[in-house]
Amino acid sequence: MLKKQKGKCNFCGQYFTPEDIAEIDHIIPTSKGGKDEYKNLQLLHRHCHDIKTATDGSNNPKETGCSDDNSQLN
Repeated sequence: MLKKQKGKCNFCGQYFTPEDIAEIDHIIPTSKGGKDEYKNLQLLHRHCHDIKTATDGSNNPKETGCSDDNSQLN
């Protein structure tokens, strides 16, 4: 992936350095219908991955069927 991305993070566009912590990310989150295959994966800095995950809806509990809304229990 690093070679495919020419050494850059797809989120921020900065080059990876040896000190960086890189994480593999689904371009389209699996919770949003993305496939778990190579063409849907990218390498991101850890902090970029955290930001993307927080903003792309992949951690939305309502999408996964989980809810803290107790009104459904009545």
